Amino acid sequence: MSTRHDTTGTGKGSRQELEALPVDVLLAILSASHNTDDLCSIVRSSRVVYDVFRSAKRTVLINIMARDLGWSGLLTATAATLITPITIRHGAGDGKDAEGAIKLYESILHGDCGLSFARGLSEVEFAKLVGISRAVQFVVDQYGATRLPRLREIHPDAARELNFRERQRLAHALLRHQVLASIQSLGAMTAGTVIYEQLLEIFRPWEIQQITDAHSFLRAMASFVFPSCERIPRSLSRVYMTGREWWRDSDEQEAMSDLGVMRERFLEKFGHKTMADLEMGLAISQGEREARHNMMPTSSNFLAAGPLPQTSSSQVPEQYWSLRDEIYQREDALPGLLVVEDDKDGNQSAPFAWVDGHRGIDCQRWGEHLFRETLQPGQGNLTFLQINWTRLIVRQWRWLGFMFWDRERAELLKSKLPEYATGWLTRPPPSDDNLSLEDL
Repeated sequence: MSTRHDTTGTGKGSRQELEALPVDVLLAILSASHNTDDLCSIVRSSRVVYDVFRSAKRTVLINIMARDLGWSGLLTATAATLITPITIRHGAGDGKDAEGAIKLYESILHGDCGLSFARGLSEVEFAKLVGISRAVQFVVDQYGATRLPRLREIHPDAARELNFRERQRLAHALLRHQVLASIQSLGAMTAGTVIYEQLLEIFRPWEIQQITDAHSFLRAMASFVFPSCERIPRSLSRVYMTGREWWRDSDEQEAMSDLGVMRERFLEKFGHKTMADLEMGLAISQGEREARHNMMPTSSNFLAAGPLPQTSSSQVPEQYWSLRDEIYQREDALPGLLVVEDDKDGNQSAPFAWVDGHRGIDCQRWGEHLFRETLQPGQGNLTFLQINWTRLIVRQWRWLGFMFWDRERAELLKSKLPEYATGWLTRPPPSDDNLSLEDL
């Protein structure tokens, strides 16, 4: 579902005219290539052009990746290149490797070195960086293929192709997920650990929500590439089986923490089919589809639940009311979030739907605690129906991709989905008499 088109125009101009252009203009043309096929085509058109490309190959490719991912996305892709997970057969790390990886991640994103990390990669590392960039665009296309048909059912104009900002926003979430998955394999990621606190301090809550939604989609991809019926029994985990394709849990873990592997395995198994083709082939209902895209394995539970309140129940018991109120007061006291309309990078500010849904409040929760558990005046607690209704509309909001869309697309969806009116995440649900779960 890419928005890319051939804009080089090399087929219209003569080779002589191309070769007569100044070197800096040729580099600009090469950097404007919209995919590797376009780039290869223009590079092969002339020996002069080929020589110019060879002399500045890394700069051209960095410019292309920065356009596709945004500059901050390119830095995250560089971190994903350098932070390599320890596979399951080597065992879990003791946490020191994870802490070192977190420091490396911070230095790449916020240090003075900036893009020197990308420019200073070895040839092997740089090739991996290019591969990661290619893989993330593949996954973005897969995401669009599954979402746009449903968006078209809601509002025809909401199903236009993803623009650059939306693609960058989604790509950056996928790249952050890869970094997070890699760091997680280097040390235990559970609430209360040093790694947990260090890593989650790096991300803002809305960024973690985007990572959570990216994780849900990658889990859905993995469910097709590594179906449970084909997984090898633990008792035979070291046995090589012939005549049938068996997958180990470690294979799925590797694909979840390496978008290049996920792309590779998907293409090996399904060729040019899309996730939408696979889901249509199985005639998956909307409810089942959303459930598949919201799977959360135990190892990633921290993504599904925000930091507070930490309770075993989705309801807030009486003894936690004061804690809940303290959280709300803390959020209300923070500077309000504003929608940044001209965020050309697409990665630097909270998306419209997050700001709009929270009515500008700088919400500090994500996942299942994304919404405020607000009580009506004089009401002792939310009812079972109210809790499940709120969960379902949050799940649908996530599945429809609101966290990645620009304002125009989100507003079109809202016009047909009145439950997502401005501030819906901070207001109490309707009474039981006005609720129905059948249409969600």
